[in-house]
Amino acid sequence: MYGKRIIFDILLCLLALVSVSFHPPAEEYVYPIESFYSIAGTFGELRSNHFHAGIDIKTYNRIGIPIRAVTDGYVYRLNDMPGGYGRAIYVKHSDGNFSVYGHLSRFIDTLETIMYEAQVEDEQAMQNLYLPQDLVPVAKGQVIGYSGNSGSSYGPHLHFEIRDKDERILNPFVFFKGYFKDKTRPRVQKIAFLPLDMQSRIKGKCERWETNLTRSGVKYHIPGVIPIRGKVGLAYQAYDLLDSAPNKCGINYAQLFLDDSLLFAFRLDTFGFDETRNINVHLDYAHFKKTKARFQKAFVSNGNILPAYQTTGDKGVLVLQDSLVHNIRIVLQDFHGNESVVEGKVQKAAPTSPLGKRNYGSRNPDLAYEIKGDMLHVKVKYPSSSMQEALAGQYQSGKNFVISPAYMDRNDWVYVMPLNRFDYPAFVEDTVSKMRWDFDPIERVFPQQNNLIQKENVKIYFPYQSVFEPLHLRIRTDSVSERLLGAEFEIGNEQIPLRESYMIGGEVKASTQTDHWVLARWSKNKWSAVGSMRRTGNYVYARTRSFGRFSVMKDTIPPLVRPSNFVNGGTFSATDQEMILFVGDKFSDIVSSSISGRLGEQWVPFKYDYKRDRIIYNWKGRRPKAGKHILQIRVKDGAGNITEKQFTVNF
Repeated sequence: MYGKRIIFDILLCLLALVSVSFHPPAEEYVYPIESFYSIAGTFGELRSNHFHAGIDIKTYNRIGIPIRAVTDGYVYRLNDMPGGYGRAIYVKHSDGNFSVYGHLSRFIDTLETIMYEAQVEDEQAMQNLYLPQDLVPVAKGQVIGYSGNSGSSYGPHLHFEIRDKDERILNPFVFFKGYFKDKTRPRVQKIAFLPLDMQSRIKGKCERWETNLTRSGVKYHIPGVIPIRGKVGLAYQAYDLLDSAPNKCGINYAQLFLDDSLLFAFRLDTFGFDETRNINVHLDYAHFKKTKARFQKAFVSNGNILPAYQTTGDKGVLVLQDSLVHNIRIVLQDFHGNESVVEGKVQKAAPTSPLGKRNYGSRNPDLAYEIKGDMLHVKVKYPSSSMQEALAGQYQSGKNFVISPAYMDRNDWVYVMPLNRFDYPAFVEDTVSKMRWDFDPIERVFPQQNNLIQKENVKIYFPYQSVFEPLHLRIRTDSVSERLLGAEFEIGNEQIPLRESYMIGGEVKASTQTDHWVLARWSKNKWSAVGSMRRTGNYVYARTRSFGRFSVMKDTIPPLVRPSNFVNGGTFSATDQEMILFVGDKFSDIVSSSISGRLGEQWVPFKYDYKRDRIIYNWKGRRPKAGKHILQIRVKDGAGNITEKQFTVNF
């Protein structure tokens, strides 16, 4: 055992050296924002649907702080977007690396002119420009822009990245480690045990189980000896702290040991944008969608292709072969080498059978079911005596089956059965009372092919590699209702992660003439429109990266547009710098690219601030001529409703 562990640790060290060896020494780069060394977000931190690329440098709510190029190079890309990095500069350097500076308030004058001219030529404020090599050279330490809060930023800061020649993101701490003081160890909150197959049992149940920890010095302890059986995965909830900030940051290095054998290692020093959505199978995604608590797996799930793992055995999964008590140890380490350790004990549990029959009186049984991986979990509350013996069922082919209860969960009897894509179960029933429960149709979706599913009122198309692993997908459809005037249906559930978007088409009533249709999803107790839409025949289509409950709805209410910092017929003073209007849509959202503003005959760049529902025209030294001007605003929402407004303004 010790020999395997030493060899494995040596391999990890060599891999770490290789991943860092191509970086230039830190002294070759200057720090991008002088005297601001407090970090709000670290490289690889867990974010919604992605690992955080780069670091977030605090500016303490200040906007307009000079941003410097870290070394010689040229500006090869400029962005001005309402979301994402907002106003951003991309610099290519002579060593082949790239640096990225996001959420800026403005660029230096040369870059502002380039951006403005492109916006006017296209009559489009949103721009993603690629510049020729000799157009804007920059020198090491040269100011190229100023800090801000643009894009998907909810507080002024600098988002900073370093990428290699293939534009894979690198950890900036490698280049600037000496700037950040950190002697604080990672904090561990909870540990979870996850069942991974039909035979999995954790404390007698095929259910996720989590526990709080006790702490002694630098070590955390899992109380007691945890009985497990079958394939079981471990997951940890933890965060890191830097000495200079209270922000909860990510942990890039983790190891799992069974006794003295290393089963799993995670080391995140680089990743590509095409790999970042693997975060949703790196996490216990189903639990995150339920609770918003992020548990990282200490094993590699099927479909996870992030190249940040080293495993032995069964991808880091615990499979105990004997009935001895075994030690488990999870080691978490931050970039500066601060380490925390979680220790616990596990033991292979003997097979168990359900408890004896219970009398629930005259209460009617209530059945619910859930698909978990390749398993169907059926829970029955208040089962009759006959149901406590077994449930009878029938497959779609007409073949019969019988399933016995696997265990009790409080007062519920739980039945677990495997799913076979060639013959899914159609229903189960109580053999005595003949009470019957029908299952919704299930469809098999594969990652390595295109999948087209057609059901009543709905068409679903999954492109190649849109799912992480083969899915047994539950699909429920309803008739086109008078209330909604379109199809309502449910596809899987929102606890299933997706790698890429898929296409949904929902049916519209043939007699309905309006074109203002949207596909909506039920989330957070309300219907919300899904992305951009198009209508073909009697179907409305939209792309989405979420499962759940959907419906076709109509939206004929146009966006709202009104002045914010002026009144119709009002005058802007000599000190005014910008014109602001409120724009909003209650259901289908504003289409950013549709926003257009003109002063007289001249198009002017209105920027969309979706965080505050407003559009802004900042003239930045290009103040309109004195006199009266007609301001024309045009805005469209996702359902195709258009608002056109006209105001009179004076300068």
